Amino acid sequence: MLNSLQIILKKFFEKHVSLKLSFDQRIRYNIILNEIKDLYNKCLLDVGCGGGALGKLIEGKGGNVTYLDIKLTNIKNIKGTKICGDG
Repeated sequence: MLNSLQIILKKFFEKHVSLKLSFDQRIRYNIILNEIKDLYNKCLLDVGCGGGALGKLIEGKGGNVTYLDIKLTNIKNIKGTKICGDG
């Protein structure tokens, strides 16, 4: 069950933000922006990256993202990522 702040944030994002992220990803993205402010040249680890949508937004702000997911296929499907051990 969502608390009142989460409901307000959810409504805001659904109305004003055109990011193709889940509600949870949008909250995490907002927290990252509020805590770090300037992402340029910052290194971030996206644990449980899935399709990489959150990491790609961070890269768009100049951040350097390392993707980590239990499914190798998720990482291989993220454009522009290099897989450790792949030649």
